[in-house]
Amino acid sequence: MKKKENWFTGIDYYDNYFEKDIKVEKTTITENIDLKIHKLVELWYVCDGEGTININGVNYPLEKDTFLCLYPYHIYSVDVVKPIKVYTIKFYIGLFMHTMWEKHDKGVNYQLVHETEPYQKCSDPYIKNRFEYILSEYNSNKFGSENIILYAVLEVYTLFCRNSLELYGDYNSFNSHLKNEDKLWNHIKDAILYQGNKSSLDDIAKDLELNPSYVNQLIKKKSGYTFKELKDFGTIVNACSLLHFEDLSISYITELLGFKNVPSFYRVFEKYIGKSPIEYREDNIVDNKRFFAMKDLYLKVIQYIYLHFYKDITVEDVAKELHIKTYTINSILEEYYFTSFAEELEKVRLRLSYTLLKITKLTILQISCECGFKSLSTFQRAFVKYNGISPTEYINIKK
Repeated sequence: MKKKENWFTGIDYYDNYFEKDIKVEKTTITENIDLKIHKLVELWYVCDGEGTININGVNYPLEKDTFLCLYPYHIYSVDVVKPIKVYTIKFYIGLFMHTMWEKHDKGVNYQLVHETEPYQKCSDPYIKNRFEYILSEYNSNKFGSENIILYAVLEVYTLFCRNSLELYGDYNSFNSHLKNEDKLWNHIKDAILYQGNKSSLDDIAKDLELNPSYVNQLIKKKSGYTFKELKDFGTIVNACSLLHFEDLSISYITELLGFKNVPSFYRVFEKYIGKSPIEYREDNIVDNKRFFAMKDLYLKVIQYIYLHFYKDITVEDVAKELHIKTYTINSILEEYYFTSFAEELEKVRLRLSYTLLKITKLTILQISCECGFKSLSTFQRAFVKYNGISPTEYINIKK
């Protein structure tokens, strides 16, 4: 909250709050859509047209009153017979944090989120009206439209869940229906969705009683991705959600998601998102005024370094961002933490260099630039100062 004279507002907090990034549109699909993997939840309502959508290997009709809920583990393609007019709502899965799950029989909420059938035939005019209403609010820019859209979208999603329970009855019949799904698609879905699932390609092959290499070929043929690529994509979907919480460091997220080191996390993240985790956090999530609201000045300084270490930053930059004096930062770091801004910046840059030296084929000059050092000689001096050996000697030892 930010004080405005004698009142308070949450505008600055909400202004860069990425869960509000809901996209709503009415489009006409005139051409086939190739097999598509996506990181957002998608709600569809078809107004007119004719076609087929293949979701995880199962064909469903795209026709008037088709109602779809597509999670990131739903890989789909579309074949068009007649132009398909459809409302679509796309949002981050973290939007569900705004819902309050009601108490139902054990396992129902879990199944609705993770196992629900993606297709419904819904002729209830209320559903179509809600899509139309959300689109009108989306295009209006009226006061409170973002909040209205957020809760209206959650209402539409909840109605989809309610319809699923009514279609499949109690938990047991719902679950038994899912057992008829193709086993391979279940494994594809699990590879994306369940990051705690340690099943390997060999485990899947054993379950299907097939050769692992052949199973990987089948997965590639059905989804367009290998088993490892699907696992990586699911991990990155989770990473995007975790990056929303600014107090979680990149290194902590790296370890939590099972990556060996930060550079390997960076490579996979950039492959699927097109930018680094730091850039993603800065562009989509971090609001500096909110970011620097943490109480501990040392943490503020360290967080700033981790977000900007690759730039030419100084303690004056941090002071300006925090709206405090440079002297205050320097004295607190020295008196209470026995360090300085320059030392902390150097340490962060060196930590990254250790990993790059071990696992990449970049030259020492390239690594020094990637880590933010002004010159090769500056990097080498800092490296020797902290390690007693040169970067070249370090590489030879690790080999």
